[in-house]
Amino acid sequence: MAIIEVIISSILLFIIVNSLNNWLSEEHQIPKKVNMKSNLISVLIVFGISLGIRLPFENLGYYFEYFVIFNNQPLHFAIMATIFFPFQHIFGRKSYNSIKEIKSYQKETVENHHEIVDSPISKKKLFQKLLIIFVILTWVVAIIYTSFGLLGIEIQNFDLREADILHLGLIWAIIMIFVLVVLTSMLNRTLSIEVRLPKEVLRNSQIIGSIVSLGVWAVQIVIFEMYLSRLLGIWPFEQDIRVLIGVVSSVYIVVFYIGTKKVFLPKAHERSKLKIQNALDLQETGQSNYQEGKNVILDVKNLTTYFYTEEGIVRAVEGVSFKILEGEVVGLVGETGCGKSVTALSILQLVRPPGKIIKGEVFFKGKDLMQESEKILQYRGKDITMIFQDPLNSINPVFKVGDQISEVYLLHMEKELLLETINHPEKSIYSTAKDWSENLLRELNIPAPEQIVDRYPHELSGGMRQRIQIAMGLACSPKLLIADEPTTALDVTVQNQILKLMKDLKKKYNTSILFITHDLGIISKMCDRVAVMYSGFIVEYGKIQKLFSKPYHPYTKGLISSVPVVGKKKHRLEIISGLVPNLIYPPTGCRFHPRCKYCFEPCDSEQPKSIEVEPNYYVACYLYDLAYHDKAEISIKKVQEEDKAPN
Repeated sequence: MAIIEVIISSILLFIIVNSLNNWLSEEHQIPKKVNMKSNLISVLIVFGISLGIRLPFENLGYYFEYFVIFNNQPLHFAIMATIFFPFQHIFGRKSYNSIKEIKSYQKETVENHHEIVDSPISKKKLFQKLLIIFVILTWVVAIIYTSFGLLGIEIQNFDLREADILHLGLIWAIIMIFVLVVLTSMLNRTLSIEVRLPKEVLRNSQIIGSIVSLGVWAVQIVIFEMYLSRLLGIWPFEQDIRVLIGVVSSVYIVVFYIGTKKVFLPKAHERSKLKIQNALDLQETGQSNYQEGKNVILDVKNLTTYFYTEEGIVRAVEGVSFKILEGEVVGLVGETGCGKSVTALSILQLVRPPGKIIKGEVFFKGKDLMQESEKILQYRGKDITMIFQDPLNSINPVFKVGDQISEVYLLHMEKELLLETINHPEKSIYSTAKDWSENLLRELNIPAPEQIVDRYPHELSGGMRQRIQIAMGLACSPKLLIADEPTTALDVTVQNQILKLMKDLKKKYNTSILFITHDLGIISKMCDRVAVMYSGFIVEYGKIQKLFSKPYHPYTKGLISSVPVVGKKKHRLEIISGLVPNLIYPPTGCRFHPRCKYCFEPCDSEQPKSIEVEPNYYVACYLYDLAYHDKAEISIKKVQEEDKAPN
C-alpha cells in the first residue's frame, strides 16, 4: 500500500509543479523542456527517498501506536515536497543557467536594459517563490491533518450520510469555489471586449479569492469545531452547511472584488501606461527595425527534414541551402511533392509529427532560429509570416474572420494600437484593430469588408478564404513573407491583384518574399532569383534572367520546355519522361538520373555537389563538374544526335 501511495504522490507532485510553471504568464515561464527535465529527475530521486522513509513508518505502526498518527498521506506528501525543492533548484539551475544562455542574457541586457523580467535569473526566482509557497501550504495541511489524530478525532468516514462536518464541509467548500470560479468566468465573457477583465487579472483574482475563502473556512472550522468544541467542550455555535456556503461565497466575492479593483487591475493599468510610454518614446526617437542596404535577411544552410512513417523514412528535404536578401523575391519552383512546402514549414518550425527537422541552420537577421526554438513565437506572424497553401484548413472555422485578422494586430502590434488610441481616445484597441482589419480587406479589393469581418469562414467562397488568409499574412507588414502558392484558388484577375499587392508591400516596407509555386509564368513576373527543387534537393539556383535565357540543369530545361509558348506551334508538348521518385526509397546518386537523358556513370552512384557555373549561379549536376568534363561532352553529343535523328 505504501508503494502505491508514494507512486501516486510522486505523479501528483510532478503535475502540480509543472502546472505552477504553466500558470505563470508566458514571459515569466521557464522553458518547458528545461522545467520538465529538472522536475522529472527530482521526482525520481524524491520517490526513492520517500519510499525509504515510508516503509519503516508503516512497519513501525504495527508495533507502536504513536507512529500511526504520523503515518498519514498529507504529512508524507509535505515531506516529499520539502525534499523535492532543493533537488529541483539544483537540477533546474544546471539545466537552465548554462554559460551560453547567461552570455546571451548579458548581451540582451546591455541592448535592452529595462527588460530585466525576461532574464533567466528573474524567471528562476519567480518560479522558486511559487514553489516555496506550495511547500508551506502542504505543511499547513499536514499539520492540521496530523492534529486530528493527536486530538483523537475520527476522520476516515467518507460516507456523506454519516460524514463528519470536517469532510462534508470541505467537499461543499470546494464545490462552491468551483461554481464561483465558473460563474465569474462566464460573467466576464458576457461583457463587451472593451470593458472585459484581462485574462491575467481575472485569473489572479480567482486564485486569490479561492485560496482566501477556503482558508477562512479551514481556520474557523479548525478553531471552533476542533479545538474549542471537541477539545475544550465550548460550543459557540453549531456548524451548518448553509452558513458555510454563505461564508465561502461572501469571502470569495469580497476578496475577488478587492483583489481586482485594488491590486491586480491597477497593476495592469500601470503596465499599460508603461507600454504607452514606451510606444511614445519609440515614436519620438523614430526608431525603426528597417535598415537600408542589401543585407542577407534569411540564410538557410544544410536544412534537412525527414518524416518517420510506418512504411519507412520519407526524406523530404535533403541539405537545402539558399539566401534571401532584403527586399528580394526568391522563387522556389518544382513539381508537386519535391519538398517546397516542407522547406517553408521547416523554416518556421511548423513540421508536425511524424516529421522531424534533423539538422540545419536558419539564420534570420543574423540569429539562428533553430537555436531559439523557445522564442520562435516572437518571429511568427510579425517578422516572418506564411500564407499557407490550403485556406480551408488554415483558418479557424469557429471564429469570425474579422476576429482572426484582429488577433494578429493585438498580438504583434500592441504599441501601434496604443498610439492610435492616444490620438483617438474615443476608440479602444479592439475597435482600432477591427478598423485596420476592414481597411486591409478593402485594400485586397474584397467587397463590403464591414460585412465580411463579421462572417465565419464557411460563409465565404474558397477564393475569398484565400484572400482572408493573405490579409492575415500581410497584416503586420512582415520583413519576410513566405507565400506557399498563394494564388492557387484565385481566378486570373484576382491573382493579378494579389501579385500587385505583394509587389507594393515589397516596395513600401522592403519586404523579402519566398514565393513557392510550380507556375513558371508567375516566377518570371515576381522573382529576382529562383531555386529549382527536385526530390528534396535544390538543383539550380541563381538570377531569374539567366535561368530562363540559359538553363543549365536537365530538370530545369525540361520544366521550361514543357511550357507552351505563344506563337510557336508544336505537335506535342515536351515532357519529362518517368515519374517523381518515391522519397522512402529514393534512387542512389542524383535523384533525377532515372529520368535524365544525359545520365552517365557517376550520376547513379554519387550525389552531385552544387557548382558555381557563373558568378552567384549554382547548379548541382555532373555535366558541369570539371572532373567529368570528357564524359559530360560525350553524353551531350549523344543526346544532340538523338534529337536530330528522325522519329
